Amino acid sequence: MALKLHYHRLLSLVLLILLLFSVHRSSA
Repeated sequence: MALKLHYHRLLSLVLLILLLFSVHRSSA
């Protein structure tokens, strides 16, 4: 179960990075 929680946190972090990257790219 702890592994699943860690995976969920990692997934949310990746989504956040992708969102920031897309915003940075569109503003450039």
